[in-house]
Amino acid sequence: MEPNDIADFKRQIRAHLSAVLLLAALVGLNVGVTFLPGEGRLRVGVQIGLAFLSGGLVLTCFMHLRSEKTMIYAVLALTCVLLAAMMVLTWVARHDHPAMTEYHPAAPPPAPHHVP
Repeated sequence: MEPNDIADFKRQIRAHLSAVLLLAALVGLNVGVTFLPGEGRLRVGVQIGLAFLSGGLVLTCFMHLRSEKTMIYAVLALTCVLLAAMMVLTWVARHDHPAMTEYHPAAPPPAPHHVP
């Protein structure tokens, strides 16, 4: 190995190690948020945000998206837009039930036991 190769290798190892430590810290923070008192919706939102950060770190560092071509980023952006659209459409249609159907938000009461 040439000196340039060794220096580059050491730089890559240092970057990967720092990414692993940051990922471990994000996972620990995500677990720690679970035990915080308060409203569940806020806690879930924070955990989803931390999960997105962790996923972005894995994508950029370990999947080497930092050094990819523009087409990869275009496909990734399109995927994110379509995922967001699917989530929004699902959220909007959560109360849109088909016509001529009945919707029971609670479970029906149990049937009485009939003993002959």
